[in-house]
Amino acid sequence: MKLIVPVLPLALLSAIAASPPGQGQRLPPELLLTSFEPSAASSDAANSRGIALGDLDGDGDIDIVVANTLGEDNALYWNDGAGRFRAETASPLSSDGGFSRDVALGDIDGDEDLDVFVTNNPANPNFLYVNQGGLQGGTQGEFARRTDGAIASENANSRGASFADIDADGDLDLFVTNGSNNDNSMYVNQGGVQGGAQGDFVRRTSGDEVSDGGISHRACFADVDADGDLDLFVPNHGGVMGAGAGAPNFYYLNDGDGNFERVREGPIATDRANSLCAAFGDVDDDGDLDLFVGNNQGQNNSVYENDGSGSFSPLSARSLTIDRGETTACAWGDVDRDGDDDLLAVNRTTLLGPRPTAGTFNTLYLNLGSADFSLPDHGPLATDADESYGAALGDLDGDGRLDLAVANLGQPNALYRNLGRQWVDLGHGLAGDGGQPTLGAAGNLRPLSPVRLRVEHAPADAPASLVIGLDERHAAFKGGTLVPAPHAVIPCRGTSRTGVLELDGHLPAGMPAHSLLFLQVWIHDPLGPHDFAASNALQARLP
Repeated sequence: MKLIVPVLPLALLSAIAASPPGQGQRLPPELLLTSFEPSAASSDAANSRGIALGDLDGDGDIDIVVANTLGEDNALYWNDGAGRFRAETASPLSSDGGFSRDVALGDIDGDEDLDVFVTNNPANPNFLYVNQGGLQGGTQGEFARRTDGAIASENANSRGASFADIDADGDLDLFVTNGSNNDNSMYVNQGGVQGGAQGDFVRRTSGDEVSDGGISHRACFADVDADGDLDLFVPNHGGVMGAGAGAPNFYYLNDGDGNFERVREGPIATDRANSLCAAFGDVDDDGDLDLFVGNNQGQNNSVYENDGSGSFSPLSARSLTIDRGETTACAWGDVDRDGDDDLLAVNRTTLLGPRPTAGTFNTLYLNLGSADFSLPDHGPLATDADESYGAALGDLDGDGRLDLAVANLGQPNALYRNLGRQWVDLGHGLAGDGGQPTLGAAGNLRPLSPVRLRVEHAPADAPASLVIGLDERHAAFKGGTLVPAPHAVIPCRGTSRTGVLELDGHLPAGMPAHSLLFLQVWIHDPLGPHDFAASNALQARLP
């Protein structure tokens, strides 16, 4: 190849291996996550069990509420708009010490500000805080604790809390899951069809959903049968550390008026595991909501596929179900902005000693479509060995991307900034007689982190080289992109008989941070321009 010069100051790959013959799917761009700049929200060390994100003071950015246990005060953090957080210490929300497990945000009184509900173990009743903006006539972001009514006075060893409009009357009702085999609780908002004051709640005393006792954790609502109302799923734990099968989970269908009937048949209602979390998301991109259930005690997680009518069957979703460990919390969201649901699953790591697989560290699973998920290296998220119990997704820095927030027990909580797609495809390269080579990448471009590059549609059995440069330009003579001044050229083994080349390796340590790199593969092709063809160029920035 005439243009290849063996200059190697940035030697990218420590090991290079040709792929086996055969065409494969082009690898998707990856996501780059980094830790946020340290602030109170990620440096305060407490025994945190739950976390929720929302704009509590009406200034257009997302604030954080954390539920702490072991008698510690809960925490409220104000966002400056750029993802730096300041602790609020004067609010009752952050000065009531309790044994708190979960926190939920919702506008209970319809005045367009977010109120806060916190669950507690039997040492304390649950906490309800009303935002003093709106109807209260005060300042949005200031809170007053309510102590009236069952919603704010009952002690039932509560675990999780979920707001939802169960009766479709325009106000938020509240479902609270309890432990110690206490029945779960449904608090119905008295606005709307109830004819009372919005923001006042009455505890329901009959119905399937409030008659099932267990050791239940945070429930999730979704319209799983496409009938226009919200149905309910409740994960249950067996209750004994080291126990085997655990307890069956609860699955309820809504009749449209807010009344729930428990479904008792089918795997979703009969499988027994030690379940700690659940979340609805479209796993297989078919337009209906499927279900992920996180299990612990070293048990595999579960995925149930919805047939569109609310009937679920177990789905072998590859990495989602083979990563056994201690999954405690989960959340769905389109983290990589490709139009489908990705999954954040967090785990506890130390209570039961070392865990069986690397995938059971906190993990972001990227949806590749058709119930296939990648389990990539996401930097600190994949290596922080935390005792994690809470997970939330939200745009913390206002850049339009979902960032990640994790609540940890006995360790500082963790915030991860989403920097977007790691790999940017800059367009077509230079075609030759062998075709138009295409380059795809997976793995984050950071020192000592695995990277995989894959070239397809190249000439068969052709010598190839990986080119790394600090700039790129449009090659007018072929209408493509070219890396014109290589700073590193790494000779590769030739392409396979089907024109496929795979390279695996990592960046060495010591590369300058924040460098913008351009990668391209040049392939010997006598009938290409200047005796070679080139793949499209990929752009990536070092963190």
